Amino acid sequence: MSNFQFKAKREFSPKQFTQRKGLHIMAGLSFLVTGISFIINKAMLPGIPYALAGAVVLVTGLFRNRVIANHQRNLYFRWLEVILWFGLASISFFWDETRTGVLMLLIAAGFGYVTYVERKYAVAPLIEFDNEGASVPFVSGRQTYAWTSMETVILHNGLLTINFKDNRLLQVDVEAVGAGIAEQFANFAKARLEGVTVSS
Repeated sequence: MSNFQFKAKREFSPKQFTQRKGLHIMAGLSFLVTGISFIINKAMLPGIPYALAGAVVLVTGLFRNRVIANHQRNLYFRWLEVILWFGLASISFFWDETRTGVLMLLIAAGFGYVTYVERKYAVAPLIEFDNEGASVPFVSGRQTYAWTSMETVILHNGLLTINFKDNRLLQVDVEAVGAGIAEQFANFAKARLEGVTVSS
C-alpha cells in the first residue's frame, strides 16, 4: 500500500477540444436529421426521441463548451451517442436495411472506442510513493524507481520534481494538495532518501 498518492494533471489541448466538439456536432446533426426524416415518414415512435436527442446533442456541441471540457459530463453525452447509434443500427436491421445497419454498427463501434479513450483520459493517473520508491505512470506503462536512484524529491506549488543520481530529471504537474500533506510528504521523502524506513 502506498504512503502517498498524487494525481497527475491532464493537459487538455485546443485540438482535443475541437475534436470532441466536432464529434458532438456531427452526431447531433445526424440524429436530428434522422429523427425529422422518421417523422416525415410517419414513424413517430423513433422519430420524436431521435429529433429531441439530436437537438440536445447538437446544441451542446455548438454552445455548451463547459460541458464538453468537463471530462465526466462529456462522457455522459458520448455514451448517449453510442446508444443512439446502436439504436439506429437496430432499427435499420428491423426494417431490412442491412447495409445501413452495418454502417450504423461501425459508427457505433467507432464512437464506443472514442468513449473508451476519453474515459481512460478522464481518470487522472496516480503517482505513488511508498517505502520502496516511486511508481510513475507513462503511456507505455508504469515505471518504478527505487529511492536509492533518487537524489532529491520536491513537491512545490503543484510541481513534483524527482532529481535522479544519474542526472535525469522528472517533473510532473500534480493536483494541489494541502500544506499539511505536502509537509508530511517532504518529511517522508527526506527520511527515505536518507535510508530511514517510515511506517505506513
